[in-house]
Order: sequence, then structure tokens, then C-alpha cells
Amino acid sequence: MTTSTETEQVASSAKVEERTADKTDVQTKEIPNKPLKRSLESNKLPSFPVSGIFGIVKPSGPSSMQILDKLKPMLGKSKVFQSINTNQQKSRRNRRGAGTIPKIGQGGTLDPLADGVLVVGIGAGTKKLQQFLDCSKEYRTVGLLGCSTLSYDSEDPILEHKPFDQVKAEGVKEVLREFEGDLMQFPPLYSAVKIDGKRLLDYARAGEDLPRPIEARKITIHKSSLAKWQEPDQHEYNAPSKECSAEERKIAKRARRMAGLDGKQTEAEEEAAESSELTSKEQRAPAFTLDLTVSSGTYIRTIVHEVGQKLDSAAHVVKLTRTRQGPWVVPGYESSPNDTAILREAIEWEVLEKAISEYHNGESAKKRKTENGQTQATNDVQDDQDLQEWERLILERMEIC
Repeated sequence: MTTSTETEQVASSAKVEERTADKTDVQTKEIPNKPLKRSLESNKLPSFPVSGIFGIVKPSGPSSMQILDKLKPMLGKSKVFQSINTNQQKSRRNRRGAGTIPKIGQGGTLDPLADGVLVVGIGAGTKKLQQFLDCSKEYRTVGLLGCSTLSYDSEDPILEHKPFDQVKAEGVKEVLREFEGDLMQFPPLYSAVKIDGKRLLDYARAGEDLPRPIEARKITIHKSSLAKWQEPDQHEYNAPSKECSAEERKIAKRARRMAGLDGKQTEAEEEAAESSELTSKEQRAPAFTLDLTVSSGTYIRTIVHEVGQKLDSAAHVVKLTRTRQGPWVVPGYESSPNDTAILREAIEWEVLEKAISEYHNGESAKKRKTENGQTQATNDVQDDQDLQEWERLILERMEIC
């Protein structure tokens, strides 16, 4: 459902919402004639501690910050990444020269709904994350026709229903021509953009008037294309089960009009829209999959929402995957023949999740042994044979700083 995308910031960024993705929609072919760049040569280790930047495949569900919080303890205990305190005047807590958790940040927040490439910086690598905030990014998103939601994604209740029988694949392709080049885009009302120090999200949820209209932002959509059109019986995506209350709709519509996000409907148009709800509510709607290459600061949710409007219908995001950011790509990413960049594959979350679980189990075992009077040996990493699987994987795929 966030990200999205999404206002993008380093680790401390606010986050908006986006939900899990069916991996089958992302291409899974081998990268043609594109050797992946590797940092770790056979039997050669960099000097420790290592700083750098690497990509991970964020799963749908948790926020970007929650992902970093899960990684941080494991990275902080790794001999590869931890900084050893050698100061003569050690604090009481660090009297034995214990490792300190390195700085860690991310180069572009993904909404919770979204999955895909999340660029992570560790140590000195955090100083280079700004370049990934500013670079263009590639996404694959699925929009479901028939209804819009408060946040433009499936994480929030339905704001309104619209007819969709008139929409066909060719119509989507035609409309997408309007979504290329330099454009002005309004951020969603339910977003982390701030006015007078307060997030639009907070104004919206409190039902408060905005102090002034939202300002449109310049974005660039380098490429947009319809990757797939799915009739109602060809997909399993469902609209949110919850509907906005009458009061929520009134507040949301008023706020959106004040923000300049919706045109003002006449009374007759509102009555026609309400009558169309009765039929569109009961029908399954088609879905469309878009491939987009966009500049930093572009909201994919807004694009899907506006495509629905241009089609005289409504649409919201049910799936969002960041397939590429800078040189980092999701596994199986298929580049264009004219792309000469050397790519780095992001690390699958399943590998890291397994390592995190084993780390916590190991820490519990160490604690039990210490309580029983047994000491733990701490061996330095001598060669690549001493590396754990996840450490080797990060070293192979990271850009060392």
C-alpha cells in the first residue's frame, strides 16, 4: 500500500503505507549478458571493520525502519562490521573493549505495503546514501480498478466506488502517454509531507483544515508502460473490505478539495456517482500492472490514482515493488539491451531473516552458558572461510566504502 513511492529520506524518514506482493509479477529470468558486480574476491578479505552500501529485498508488511532495527543488533555483533573500542579510557559498560554498533541508514524509504530494493548504508557508507535518494528508481505496481481509498492503496478503507466496465487495456495504454516526461504532482493527502511542521497524514486523520493548499512538486516519469492487463477472473486481488463512514467521507472529500487534490463535483455528478456505487460494489474489477521509471519524490500511489481518474473510474494500489534503485536490482531483474550499467543483486530477505533468527538463538545460548560460568571464545576472522553465509553474501554484493 506506501512509497512508497513515496517521500524518500535517510533512516529517520516518516513512512506511509503499502502491502505484500505476489512475487510472480516480477520478472524471474536470468540477467542477460550482465555480470553482477562482486566486492569479495576469492580468499581475499577487506580490512575490518567494513563500511559500505548494499541492497536488500524488503518484504511487504514491515516499515523500512523496522527492517533496519532487525538488522542492527546482528550487524553490531559481527566481527566484519563492528567497530572495536580501543580507547584507554573505556566506560564501565565498554570496559572490555566490546564492539559498538555501527551507523546504519537507508537510502529511500519504502512504504510498509511495498517490497523490493531497499538500499542500506553501514558505517561510512551512510554518508553516501544521499545519492540514492536523488537517483531515479524503477517500480512495478498493480492497480485495481473500481474504487479509490483514503491513501490510494489497499491499506485504507474505500472512499468511493466508480464504474469500470468502460475501461479496457487500450484505454490504459492511451492514458499512460500523459504520464511521461516532466510533470507536476500533488502528494497524497495521506502522506508524510509536512505543512508548517505537521504531516498531511496528521491533518487528514484529525479532520483538521490545512493552513494552506498543498503545493505540487515537479517530478519526472522517464518511462511508463502497461506490463499486464488482467480481467476480473484472471487475478486474485480484492478491494478493501472496510468502507469509510459517511462522516469520514465528508471530512476526506472536504480536505481533498481544500488541498486542490480533487475537482469540485456538482450535486448531479455526486448523485450519479452514488448510484454507480450500487452496481460497482457487487462486481469484481479488472487490474492493471504498470512498469515505471521515475525521479526521486514521485508517488506511485498518486500515479495509479490519477490513471483511474483519467479513465473516468477509480483505482488504488494493491501491490508495489521497487525493482531497481541505482545499481541494485531485485533477483531476476531483466535489464534492457541498451543498459550498460553493472548491476548488483539485492540480498533476499529470507536469507537475512534466517540469520537474524539464528543470531537471537545464539545470543540466548551464550547467555545461558555465561550464567553457568562458561566463557565464550571470540575469534577474529582470518579468511573468508570464517565468514557466516550472510556476512559473505553482504561482502560479495556490497559497494565497499
